[in-house]
Amino acid sequence: MKNLRFVHTDNFRYLTGLRKDFAQVADSVLSEIDVDTGGAISELMRANKTTTEVHMAPGCVCVQSNTASGRYGVHFQKFDGDEYSEKLSLGLDRYGESSPFAFMADLTDGVRHHNLTVPLSTILATAKAMDGSYQVYSHSFCADERGSPLGQELSYIGLTKRGWQSRYREHVRAASGGSHYKFHEAIRTWSDRASITAHTVIACGLTEQDAMDWEERLVGMETLFPNGLNMIPGGYAGIRRLHSLGAIAKGERVTPDDKADIINRFYERMTRRGIPNPEAAANWLDPDYAASVICGAPNRLTLNQVREARALSDLGEKPETIARFVGARSVTQVQRLLDGVTYSRVA
Repeated sequence: MKNLRFVHTDNFRYLTGLRKDFAQVADSVLSEIDVDTGGAISELMRANKTTTEVHMAPGCVCVQSNTASGRYGVHFQKFDGDEYSEKLSLGLDRYGESSPFAFMADLTDGVRHHNLTVPLSTILATAKAMDGSYQVYSHSFCADERGSPLGQELSYIGLTKRGWQSRYREHVRAASGGSHYKFHEAIRTWSDRASITAHTVIACGLTEQDAMDWEERLVGMETLFPNGLNMIPGGYAGIRRLHSLGAIAKGERVTPDDKADIINRFYERMTRRGIPNPEAAANWLDPDYAASVICGAPNRLTLNQVREARALSDLGEKPETIARFVGARSVTQVQRLLDGVTYSRVA
């Protein structure tokens, strides 16, 4: 393949997961925009090397690929200070005044869209290699089958040193295995139904400390339950929470990539609270019986509501928040459940 003038091929593949032929398309697009804007892309590339501030209107280079027809479409979307621009630039300000610039690949079959967005500076030919450094990313299910917005509560923020695609595949496998973790439930519900699914690399090329700081700040602002799909705080605050809950042994070293798996295992264990041996428990409590009789009466919590309320309580949520999230009849109903007054035989 010919040498690319504007695109860092390795970074492009690592951060987007797209093939070299798409990198070639991106290179052609950036070349066109460079001409149309009087050298704006070349100026950004120089800024990558010199850290000189570049004062330009923020925007997003968008390449739309129709996977059914194989055709491409291109446009440059100016943010003009809208809310999305502000959120995106928050994660990119380490790259200076060029930070509000982004590259988006919109992969569509004409019905469903998968948007992959990365900081434009990181895929330019003058960028440093990102492989092996930490990245902070978000996944969002943005619209239903009719295109109606689903809301911010269907967003998740994470970090990894192995590339977000690898982590996302692991989340998908856990979701396929029946995990009750909120993000995994969202994957099961919306991966084939959402008309727009967005994957955004918010910041990359980070040290572990920087990445943990980013995740803690962003999760706290945007996606910590009940505002989103993150079940515990981000960053080191999340690890401290797991230690306090007993999900991590005292003195145990936990890497950022371990954290999501530990949360999931802990959440699954909490759904069986009070049952030390689930197999033996089946002899005296049939789950079908619990669901149909104990939880089946009008105004009673369902089996899933009971399990979810207990797990959320163990994650530190207050009864008021739990009642709102699980759809309980009242806060008192949740409090009596957590006190063991009701539903004590429901696993």
